[in-house]
Amino acid sequence: MLAVYGRLLRMYPPSFRARFGEEMLQYVRDESAHGRRMYWTRTLADLFRSALTERWKGSLPFEAPS
Repeated sequence: MLAVYGRLLRMYPPSFRARFGEEMLQYVRDESAHGRRMYWTRTLADLFRSALTERWKGSLPFEAPS
C-alpha cells in the first residue's frame, strides 16, 4: 500500500509534496490500519456466525436421505 502511495505522490508537484507529503502519508497509514481492522472484524464476525450455525445444525436430528 505504501509503495503505491509513494508512486502516486511523485505525480504531485514538489511544492505540494513538501507541504502535504507527511500529512498524506499519515492519512494513508491510518486508512490502511482502519481497513485491516475492518477486515478482521468482518472475518471474525463471519466465523462466529458460522460456528453458531453449524452448532445449531449439529444439534438437529439427522435424517438419512431417502
